[in-house]
Amino acid sequence: MGDCNADSIAPLLAKYLGALPTLPGKEKFKIITLRDPKGEIYNVFEKEQETPRAIVNFSYHTKMKPTLRNGIIIDMIQQLMDMLYTETVREDEGGAYGVPVRGSIVRYPEDEAAITISLTTAPEKRAKMTEIIYQGIDQFVENGPNPENVQKVKEYMLRRHAEQLKNNGYWMNQMVEYAFWGEENVKPFEKTLNSITPADIQKVAKAIFRSGNHCEVGMTTPIKE
Repeated sequence: MGDCNADSIAPLLAKYLGALPTLPGKEKFKIITLRDPKGEIYNVFEKEQETPRAIVNFSYHTKMKPTLRNGIIIDMIQQLMDMLYTETVREDEGGAYGVPVRGSIVRYPEDEAAITISLTTAPEKRAKMTEIIYQGIDQFVENGPNPENVQKVKEYMLRRHAEQLKNNGYWMNQMVEYAFWGEENVKPFEKTLNSITPADIQKVAKAIFRSGNHCEVGMTTPIKE
Protein backbone atom coordinates (compact mmCIF):
# COMPACT_ATOMS: atom_id res chain seq x y z
CA MET A 1 0.00 0.00 0.00
CA GLY A 2 1.34 3.44 -0.93
CA ASP A 3 1.81 6.36 1.44
CA CYS A 4 -1.36 8.03 2.66
CA ASN A 5 -1.09 11.81 2.84
CA ALA A 6 -3.21 14.93 2.33
CA ASP A 7 -2.24 15.28 -1.34
CA SER A 8 -3.37 11.75 -2.19
CA ILE A 9 -6.59 11.94 -0.17
CA ALA A 10 -7.81 15.32 -1.45
CA PRO A 11 -8.82 14.08 -4.96
CA LEU A 12 -10.78 11.18 -3.44
CA LEU A 13 -12.66 13.51 -1.11
CA ALA A 14 -13.49 15.84 -3.98
CA LYS A 15 -14.68 12.92 -6.14
CA TYR A 16 -16.95 11.22 -3.60
CA LEU A 17 -18.02 13.98 -1.22
CA GLY A 18 -18.45 16.49 -4.02
CA ALA A 19 -20.99 14.18 -5.67
CA LEU A 20 -23.30 14.14 -2.64
CA PRO A 21 -26.57 16.01 -3.17
CA THR A 22 -27.13 19.27 -1.27
CA LEU A 23 -30.35 20.87 -0.06
CA PRO A 24 -31.24 24.55 -0.40
CA GLY A 25 -31.12 26.84 2.63
CA LYS A 26 -28.83 27.09 5.62
CA GLU A 27 -28.36 24.71 8.49
CA LYS A 28 -29.41 25.86 11.94
CA PHE A 29 -27.90 24.74 15.19
CA LYS A 30 -29.25 24.68 18.70
CA ILE A 31 -27.22 25.43 21.79
CA ILE A 32 -28.01 22.92 24.52
CA THR A 33 -27.14 24.09 28.02
CA LEU A 34 -26.95 21.16 30.40
CA ARG A 35 -27.94 22.98 33.57
CA ASP A 36 -28.70 21.05 36.72
CA PRO A 37 -32.34 21.22 37.82
CA LYS A 38 -33.25 23.67 40.58
CA GLY A 39 -35.11 22.79 43.76
CA GLU A 40 -35.93 19.45 45.38
CA ILE A 41 -36.45 16.44 43.09
CA TYR A 42 -37.25 12.85 44.10
CA ASN A 43 -37.67 9.94 41.69
CA VAL A 44 -36.85 6.42 42.84
CA PHE A 45 -38.81 3.89 40.80
CA GLU A 46 -39.21 0.10 40.95
CA LYS A 47 -38.15 -2.26 38.16
CA GLU A 48 -37.63 -6.01 38.06
CA GLN A 49 -33.95 -6.88 37.54
CA GLU A 50 -32.11 -10.14 36.98
CA THR A 51 -29.90 -9.34 39.98
CA PRO A 52 -31.95 -7.60 42.70
CA ARG A 53 -30.40 -4.30 43.76
CA ALA A 54 -31.09 -0.65 44.44
CA ILE A 55 -29.08 2.12 42.79
CA VAL A 56 -29.61 5.68 44.04
CA ASN A 57 -27.79 8.96 43.36
CA PHE A 58 -27.98 11.94 45.73
CA SER A 59 -26.95 15.17 43.98
CA TYR A 60 -26.50 18.71 45.28
CA HIS A 61 -25.33 21.87 43.54
CA THR A 62 -24.99 25.61 44.05
CA LYS A 63 -23.45 28.64 42.39
CA MET A 64 -19.77 28.98 43.28
CA LYS A 65 -16.76 30.71 41.75
CA PRO A 66 -14.28 28.14 40.35
CA THR A 67 -11.15 29.33 42.17
CA LEU A 68 -8.15 27.19 43.08
CA ARG A 69 -9.15 27.33 46.76
CA ASN A 70 -12.75 26.28 46.12
CA GLY A 71 -11.61 23.51 43.80
CA ILE A 72 -9.26 22.12 46.45
CA ILE A 73 -12.00 22.24 49.10
CA ILE A 74 -14.46 20.40 46.82
CA ASP A 75 -11.81 17.72 46.28
CA MET A 76 -11.32 17.46 50.06
CA ILE A 77 -15.07 17.16 50.71
CA GLN A 78 -15.22 14.34 48.18
CA GLN A 79 -12.43 12.41 49.93
CA LEU A 80 -13.63 13.13 53.47
CA MET A 81 -17.18 11.96 52.75
CA ASP A 82 -15.82 8.89 51.00
CA MET A 83 -14.01 8.08 54.25
CA LEU A 84 -17.16 8.78 56.29
CA TYR A 85 -19.38 6.44 54.25
CA THR A 86 -16.72 3.73 54.07
CA GLU A 87 -16.93 3.63 57.86
CA THR A 88 -20.69 3.99 58.33
CA VAL A 89 -22.23 2.25 55.31
CA ARG A 90 -19.61 -0.35 54.44
CA GLU A 91 -17.85 -1.26 57.67
CA ASP A 92 -20.57 -0.64 60.30
CA GLU A 93 -23.62 -1.78 58.30
CA GLY A 94 -22.28 -3.91 55.47
CA GLY A 95 -24.74 -2.02 53.31
CA ALA A 96 -22.56 -1.48 50.25
CA TYR A 97 -19.12 -2.36 48.91
CA GLY A 98 -18.46 1.36 48.57
CA VAL A 99 -20.26 4.70 48.39
CA PRO A 100 -18.47 6.82 45.78
CA VAL A 101 -18.63 10.58 46.31
CA ARG A 102 -17.85 12.83 43.34
CA GLY A 103 -17.24 16.55 43.54
CA SER A 104 -16.83 19.09 40.75
CA ILE A 105 -16.60 22.81 40.15
CA VAL A 106 -17.19 24.17 36.64
CA ARG A 107 -17.54 27.36 34.61
CA TYR A 108 -19.96 26.11 31.95
CA PRO A 109 -22.84 26.66 31.55
CA GLU A 110 -22.39 28.75 34.72
CA ASP A 111 -20.10 28.89 37.75
CA GLU A 112 -21.24 25.94 39.85
CA ALA A 113 -20.08 23.41 42.44
CA ALA A 114 -21.69 19.99 42.77
CA ILE A 115 -21.47 16.89 44.95
CA THR A 116 -22.97 13.52 43.98
CA ILE A 117 -23.17 10.52 46.29
CA SER A 118 -23.83 7.11 44.70
CA LEU A 119 -25.33 4.19 46.60
CA THR A 120 -25.68 0.62 45.35
CA THR A 121 -27.22 -1.72 47.89
CA ALA A 122 -29.75 -4.51 48.41
CA PRO A 123 -33.38 -3.39 47.91
CA GLU A 124 -34.29 -4.28 51.49
CA LYS A 125 -31.41 -2.16 52.81
CA ARG A 126 -32.10 0.92 50.67
CA ALA A 127 -34.26 2.78 53.21
CA LYS A 128 -31.78 2.36 56.05
CA MET A 129 -28.71 3.15 53.91
CA THR A 130 -30.48 6.23 52.54
CA GLU A 131 -31.09 7.39 56.10
CA ILE A 132 -27.39 6.91 56.87
CA ILE A 133 -26.44 8.92 53.77
CA TYR A 134 -28.54 11.86 54.95
CA GLN A 135 -27.30 11.52 58.52
CA GLY A 136 -23.73 11.74 57.20
CA ILE A 137 -24.54 14.93 55.31
CA ASP A 138 -26.18 16.50 58.37
CA GLN A 139 -23.24 15.51 60.55
CA PHE A 140 -20.74 16.96 58.07
CA VAL A 141 -22.65 20.24 57.76
CA GLU A 142 -23.40 20.71 61.45
CA ASN A 143 -20.13 19.50 62.99
CA GLY A 144 -17.62 19.82 60.17
CA PRO A 145 -15.08 17.17 59.16
CA ASN A 146 -12.87 15.20 61.52
CA PRO A 147 -9.63 17.27 61.88
CA GLU A 148 -7.49 14.11 61.85
CA ASN A 149 -9.04 13.05 58.56
CA VAL A 150 -8.51 16.55 57.17
CA GLN A 151 -4.79 16.22 57.92
CA LYS A 152 -4.68 12.77 56.28
CA VAL A 153 -6.33 14.18 53.15
CA LYS A 154 -3.88 17.11 53.04
CA GLU A 155 -0.89 14.77 53.27
CA TYR A 156 -2.30 12.59 50.50
CA MET A 157 -3.00 15.58 48.24
CA LEU A 158 0.54 16.90 48.74
CA ARG A 159 1.99 13.52 47.72
CA ARG A 160 -0.37 13.33 44.75
CA HIS A 161 0.58 16.85 43.65
CA ALA A 162 4.29 15.96 43.79
CA GLU A 163 3.58 13.04 41.44
CA GLN A 164 1.44 15.18 39.13
CA LEU A 165 4.35 17.56 38.63
CA LYS A 166 6.12 14.71 36.81
CA ASN A 167 3.17 14.19 34.46
CA ASN A 168 2.98 15.87 31.05
CA GLY A 169 -0.83 15.74 31.05
CA TYR A 170 -0.97 17.74 34.28
CA TRP A 171 1.25 20.48 32.84
CA MET A 172 -0.81 20.59 29.66
CA ASN A 173 -3.99 21.10 31.69
CA GLN A 174 -2.33 23.86 33.69
CA MET A 175 -1.18 25.63 30.52
CA VAL A 176 -4.72 25.46 29.14
CA GLU A 177 -6.07 26.97 32.38
CA TYR A 178 -3.54 29.77 32.16
CA ALA A 179 -4.18 30.41 28.46
CA PHE A 180 -7.97 30.53 28.82
CA TRP A 181 -8.41 32.08 32.26
CA GLY A 182 -5.05 33.60 33.18
CA GLU A 183 -4.85 31.44 36.32
CA GLU A 184 -1.58 30.13 37.74
CA ASN A 185 -2.50 27.17 39.94
CA VAL A 186 0.81 25.32 40.27
CA LYS A 187 2.94 27.52 42.51
CA PRO A 188 0.17 28.49 44.99
CA PHE A 189 -1.22 24.95 45.31
CA GLU A 190 0.73 23.83 48.38
CA LYS A 191 0.29 27.10 50.28
CA THR A 192 -3.43 27.22 49.46
CA LEU A 193 -3.97 23.61 50.54
CA ASN A 194 -2.14 24.07 53.84
CA SER A 195 -4.16 27.20 54.65
CA ILE A 196 -7.53 25.41 54.50
CA THR A 197 -9.12 24.62 57.88
CA PRO A 198 -11.93 22.23 58.86
CA ALA A 199 -14.14 25.32 59.31
CA ASP A 200 -13.42 26.37 55.70
CA ILE A 201 -14.46 22.93 54.49
CA GLN A 202 -17.60 22.99 56.63
CA LYS A 203 -18.59 26.38 55.20
CA VAL A 204 -18.35 25.19 51.59
CA ALA A 205 -20.15 21.93 52.42
CA LYS A 206 -22.98 23.91 54.00
CA ALA A 207 -23.26 26.13 50.90
CA ILE A 208 -23.68 23.06 48.69
CA PHE A 209 -25.79 20.76 50.87
CA ARG A 210 -28.08 23.52 52.13
CA SER A 211 -28.53 25.25 48.77
CA GLY A 212 -32.05 23.88 48.27
CA ASN A 213 -30.94 22.19 45.02
CA HIS A 214 -31.16 18.50 45.79
CA CYS A 215 -31.96 15.51 43.60
CA GLU A 216 -32.49 11.91 44.74
CA VAL A 217 -32.99 9.59 41.77
CA GLY A 218 -32.64 5.86 41.39
CA MET A 219 -34.01 2.45 40.59
CA THR A 220 -34.75 -0.50 42.88
CA THR A 221 -35.95 -4.05 42.48
CA PRO A 222 -39.37 -4.44 44.18
CA ILE A 223 -39.17 -6.10 47.59
CA LYS A 224 -41.06 -9.39 47.64
CA GLU A 225 -43.65 -9.63 50.42
